[in-house]
Amino acid sequence: MNNRKDNKGRNLRNGESQRADGKYMFRYTDLTGKRQTIYSWKLTEFDRMPKGKKEDISLREKEDEISLILKSNNSVQAKKLTLNEVFDIYLERKHHKGRPLATTTKVNYSGEWNKNLKNTILGHKKISDICRSDIIAFYQSLIDSGLSYGTTLFFHKVLSSVFNFAMDDMELIDKNPCRRAINNIEGRSRETEILSKAKDRALLEYVRDNCKDFYPVYLLMRETMVRVGECIAITKSDIDFESRTLTINKQLILYKAEDEHKARLHISETKGRNTRRIPLKEELLQILKELSEKTTDDVCIDGVTGFIFTKYGNAYAPYDLRCDFNEVVLKYNVFTDDKIEHFTPKMLRHTGCTMYAREGMDISVLQYIMGHKSVHTTMKFYNHVTEERVIDTFKEHIEASS
Repeated sequence: MNNRKDNKGRNLRNGESQRADGKYMFRYTDLTGKRQTIYSWKLTEFDRMPKGKKEDISLREKEDEISLILKSNNSVQAKKLTLNEVFDIYLERKHHKGRPLATTTKVNYSGEWNKNLKNTILGHKKISDICRSDIIAFYQSLIDSGLSYGTTLFFHKVLSSVFNFAMDDMELIDKNPCRRAINNIEGRSRETEILSKAKDRALLEYVRDNCKDFYPVYLLMRETMVRVGECIAITKSDIDFESRTLTINKQLILYKAEDEHKARLHISETKGRNTRRIPLKEELLQILKELSEKTTDDVCIDGVTGFIFTKYGNAYAPYDLRCDFNEVVLKYNVFTDDKIEHFTPKMLRHTGCTMYAREGMDISVLQYIMGHKSVHTTMKFYNHVTEERVIDTFKEHIEASS
């Protein structure tokens, strides 16, 4: 068993080592049987390049490139790869606009793949033998098992990308069998859910009056529209009380890294890898100031400390925060006839977006605050509000003329 660690305490894989000057190296045997060595000042893509050193990709990114070459060293052998094997290579090698897939994307894709596809006939089938009817059959099996049409669309997106990778990057197939396969499946995506004005106001007042410990989390997510992982990753250094702004530049996600024995919380870049600064209203600013003064550095994750929101002395996990939200809504439903069904923290994010759109916030500003890569995503809320305004305005006109 390999127990060697680097100077940050991280386990090193077989073939990896770190020199006295901090530079990492990896030794391997190439296709001709010769020993080769590669170097990098970074072990993973999330490491910072030491000051004064030329920018370079990490050692493990270079290892992934070598792994792909070794795995697909000749076309005959490569064509025997199964869909599962190609998916693994895809996660290692896929780049979007010159950058590897985000860790959150890899975790999300792997989780759904392992749960719904890995152990199926399709997953174990050779990539070169898969045809369009196999894909359609898999999509239909998802629907028949009770999964939503949205889940089917998710797999259509992932599989389309995997087969494009197999076609363009690995040259294993001549065409993508996913093309138009989704057209054979009946269903439609569920529209983005939001709280009505009345429910939004009532739930806010209930949490403020009855769940005082949870109110800061609730208010922050409602007013800043951050994602769950971004919310629990906020530290006191992210809050600028002078400029009254909150910086969102990271998130906490739970996953098991290759060199670790079990899943744990990791610091990761935000979805879309963007950093944004969000203005804070007075009430939220004062609440965060009080919390910041009580915050300690006892919790440390990947070198980051000072987490604003903790639970039982530990950092919040995404699942824990979702459970707390559900518990609050269940308690709220006991005291009201206008109950909230199927609540998720994402509804709060969407409700906040709709609220600001209703107030006339510029769509480009709203896109920035939400962290949407595409303005088309933000437009969904604007279109909804526009329709709402038309109806409300027309009702007012009818009432005034009657």
